[in-house]
Amino acid sequence: LRVPETRPASMLTKNARRKKQISLIVDRLNKLYPHQKVLIVEDIHLLDALSWTLIKTTVESSSSLLVILTRDSSETSKGKTVSISPSDGFLSALMGRETSRSMSLKPPSDDVLLHVLSYYVGAKEVPKELAEVTLETSNPRLCRDFAITAAAQKLIKVPSSGKGTLSLSPQEFHEAIKEPLERITLARIDSLLSHLKLALKVASALGYIFSEEMVHRFHPSRIEVEEVATLLEELCRAGFLRRIKTKEEWEEAQKHLASTPFSRLDDVVCDS
Repeated sequence: LRVPETRPASMLTKNARRKKQISLIVDRLNKLYPHQKVLIVEDIHLLDALSWTLIKTTVESSSSLLVILTRDSSETSKGKTVSISPSDGFLSALMGRETSRSMSLKPPSDDVLLHVLSYYVGAKEVPKELAEVTLETSNPRLCRDFAITAAAQKLIKVPSSGKGTLSLSPQEFHEAIKEPLERITLARIDSLLSHLKLALKVASALGYIFSEEMVHRFHPSRIEVEEVATLLEELCRAGFLRRIKTKEEWEEAQKHLASTPFSRLDDVVCDS
């Protein structure tokens, strides 16, 4: 939030400005939603101190509030965790309440994705060709969109037995789904916020495999590495990118890279 550069505002220190901003946000939230509220904050392992202060102030000023916090406890998040000062103990106190619950969430399994697919297609069992294409997305939202599109375009038949079959030959099916898949993907890209769309463009230009540091180096806005990491994490959650976490995933990515034809540029000029 930008404070107009009036004379009183120009006399505010950076900390005073931050306190005013937080006070304004919390006051506005309480006026807009005076009764029950739900505060959802994702990736708290990436939060800075100011964001924690905002959460703390919101919690302490609200009498009826459900707080949902998520974090990544995997190896990839180590070294990036920004926790509250030990002297504060806000998070510990929050988790120590009788009404607090902690649970571990995992990415959806193939069975879950197939269940989503079957539900939206309206079949107890879906053709393996459709299942294979869907499982490659590893994203329930994409799975849903594709299932709805496949059903609308009558790419599959669902008899009374509930076992779905292709309405085309496997080869014709794979040709027929190219356009819907591209249309769904482009529509989802268009719906992204501008800063996420820009990060995705940079990542796409770098190739199939890239690092946060590479995106940071070539990002035109010269944002911090931590902000790049947050943007890429959001794109991973949305199903546009996939983070390589294990040796097996790295080898799989290398195989895919080796089997993909590229036109090579021998001389690349870039801003160092």
